[in-house]
Amino acid sequence: TSGDTGCVRQDADRFWDERYRREEAVPERGPAAFLVEHRHLLPPRGRALDVAMGTGRNTLYLASLGYEVTGIDVSGVAVARCRAEAVRLGLRVEAIQADLESYELASDAYDIVIDFYYLQRELAPHLTAALRPGGVLAFITSRYTMDKQSSSVRKYLAERADLIAAIRLPNTAFKKVAGTSVTTDLIILRKRHPGQTPSGPAWMGLRSVNGIDINEYFADLPEMMLGTMEKTGTMYGGQEPTLAPRKGDLSVQLAEAIDRLPSGILDRPQPVPIDMKAPETMLAPETVKEERIDLLKLPLLKRVLTHRAFPFVLIAPNLFVFTLVILTGFLGTPVGNANFSIIFVWIVWWALLVMLFIPLGGRLWCTICPIPAAGEWVQRRGSLIQRSERRPFSLGKTWPKALRNIWVQNFAFVAMAGFSAIILTRPLVTGALMLGFMVVALMLFLVYQRRVFCRYVCPVSGFIGLYATAAPIELRVKDPDECLRHCGIKGKECVKGSAQGYGCPWMEYPGTLDRNSYCGLCTECLKTCPQDNLALNLRSFGADLLVPKRRLDEAYKGFIMLSAAVVYSVIMLGPWGGLKDWANLGSGSIPHFIAYIGLLLGAMLVGAPGIFLAFTWAGKLLAKAKEVPLKRLFVSYSYTTVPLGLAAWIAFSLSFVFINVSYAIPVVSDPFGWGWNLFGT
Repeated sequence: TSGDTGCVRQDADRFWDERYRREEAVPERGPAAFLVEHRHLLPPRGRALDVAMGTGRNTLYLASLGYEVTGIDVSGVAVARCRAEAVRLGLRVEAIQADLESYELASDAYDIVIDFYYLQRELAPHLTAALRPGGVLAFITSRYTMDKQSSSVRKYLAERADLIAAIRLPNTAFKKVAGTSVTTDLIILRKRHPGQTPSGPAWMGLRSVNGIDINEYFADLPEMMLGTMEKTGTMYGGQEPTLAPRKGDLSVQLAEAIDRLPSGILDRPQPVPIDMKAPETMLAPETVKEERIDLLKLPLLKRVLTHRAFPFVLIAPNLFVFTLVILTGFLGTPVGNANFSIIFVWIVWWALLVMLFIPLGGRLWCTICPIPAAGEWVQRRGSLIQRSERRPFSLGKTWPKALRNIWVQNFAFVAMAGFSAIILTRPLVTGALMLGFMVVALMLFLVYQRRVFCRYVCPVSGFIGLYATAAPIELRVKDPDECLRHCGIKGKECVKGSAQGYGCPWMEYPGTLDRNSYCGLCTECLKTCPQDNLALNLRSFGADLLVPKRRLDEAYKGFIMLSAAVVYSVIMLGPWGGLKDWANLGSGSIPHFIAYIGLLLGAMLVGAPGIFLAFTWAGKLLAKAKEVPLKRLFVSYSYTTVPLGLAAWIAFSLSFVFINVSYAIPVVSDPFGWGWNLFGT
């Protein structure tokens, strides 16, 4: 049979010709969403082969990106349509009508081979042979390539290529496209160079899990199965293992699985000169391969960062200051400019955070932040420096999947922003807010795993993570291949911890880390990695903004922060004192305060993103980019707000600090405003 059609091979061309002649049966226009969203896994240029291409939606997409593409399909009607569409778009493609069962593919000829919807596992060895060394093969096949008792096909592939990843799709994945209910695997391989040592996770054997024999790869990495393996009855009687789908959107689940893949582990072949008429259409360029300076090559710095006492020696004095902030907030003078809590939180700390820590150090503040300290020490059973071998003092629940984003942080920041003028001028409110942060963090540490508060809840962490992408330092693995050789995708010591340190409190896997957004620079991975495979790099500003990962929650955070900086500048630094009274409830007018809240929320949640969306839509129309979803354009372009927003906040903070920093010196001697003069200031 040919793929999933059930027709005999000699009738395959007629079957598909007839199908493509029926307009209602022609597949949707535009490339596969998987290919578009995860193009960053591919080499930037080179030769590409699209097998069973159909009408060429993926073929044409790759050609528009600058690849030299060959597409093969058994249907003459489909091939003709692909050629006609290529002419219309001004693209160059080689479209070949051939039966893949008999067509001889050129050896070592392609940098990329893709195979969507054609489920012949016997074809995989031929596709691998067609790859150039270092090339990437991504194909979808039935689960028997991975789960068959005989490992002959897997061994053949493993002799020539390394497994990068496999993702098992539920039996409903192709029901709409092909009308079948079959469990399939997306397999991504990289062909080795001659003499290169094999690497990657184990995938030759099978293992019984709940009475079902599955590939050892999936047994070790169950999260790469987008569903639950179970046995169901077949039309011929008996039981057949199948992957039942999870609840939720499969495309979102697939994207999450892809995000677990090690970034930057693929060879990058030299570009093949191609005279292409079509411009580059990707919205997010490839990560720039630039020189990095590993700061850990400085012996003293490495010794400090890998010592178990770091960062406790910095958190401890910060915790003292934080405690003083709470005490002065509750017990000190209600006059804001004479109270330690107001001056040192919203003047000194804020200035250091926005003008120094974030622009130069990214999440460096998170390294020494005292807010999670109490909860983390309770969770670690009071172990301040040495790693505790006892089970964490916590229920150990996992954070809900629906909330594994920064939407909670976005709404928390919006809520704080609405009352910011009150928080910034009333010591009691500031003290209560800081105490509330610590209590919420403690409760989350007792219920959930690790630093859930920092990763998903803290309103300050949300914008620090966004703007940390512009910082000139990064913590990354030196060699992603070393991570694969040592521990596969899931990781070991850096994830689980060891005698030298804890597993990543931020629930990140360093092997796939390619952005600063969710790395708290806690340095635990530096302590636990037995391969010494971590580097603290000095790099160019904004390097993470070139990483092609885009998310709507982060996009909205950019608009929230940029518009908040503008509104604050108008209200707090502008000549309109009445507006400041509205925000501060100075006039005692609730309607005026509600009007201020409406202005602020309208700008952050509707105005700024709405204007941006309108211009994005206009640009899409002018560019005639019908095939590119508006949401994708909106999200991709929105990352321009990151450097703009950071610059706006630096400008606002600089003006704000110059006006108020003189109050810092007196409150050091008299933190409570009780008339003390401890240091003669």
